[in-house]
Amino acid sequence: MKEVIIILTMLTLYGLVSYMIHRLLLRVKVWAFIVICLGYAILTNYFFDLIIYAHQVLRSKGIYLEFGHADLELLEVFGICILMAFVNVSIAIFRKYKGKAKIG
Repeated sequence: MKEVIIILTMLTLYGLVSYMIHRLLLRVKVWAFIVICLGYAILTNYFFDLIIYAHQVLRSKGIYLEFGHADLELLEVFGICILMAFVNVSIAIFRKYKGKAKIG
């Protein structure tokens, strides 16, 4: 049960950060948009590196969390967060540039 709470907390925290980044993406210029998107991808990777490191430290201290063989559940959460980031950036691109493109 504690693992489910930890996973939900991670997803909630990542969702809040994603929402703040989404709002920021809608207000910046093109060059800053690209830099923030790259930073967002790097942030996602390092967020999960930190989580895996914290899991290893807790395990060395005798606190065991069952995330499956080879931390499979954490990898699945990482995949969900990568998908959330992709959808977030795609929606930001659509919302930012939907009225600016003129066809014909």
